[in-house]
Amino acid sequence: PVIGDPLYTAGRSLGINLTGQALHAWQLTLDHPVMGDRTTYTAPLPQQFETLLRTLRLRYNANCPS
Repeated sequence: PVIGDPLYTAGRSLGINLTGQALHAWQLTLDHPVMGDRTTYTAPLPQQFETLLRTLRLRYNANCPS
């Protein structure tokens, strides 16, 4: 399941303002279809996802005994 995917949430909300799904490719490596050169692309986590992770970690830590 992916956070924000309506297929899995069944109308439930985490109470977090998230537009779309929480799906991110941090790194992607592709081979050029003609030249065969391999290129790697990286992208930082969007700020919206950083906020989501911070919120989920806080909730987890508050609900799970150490």
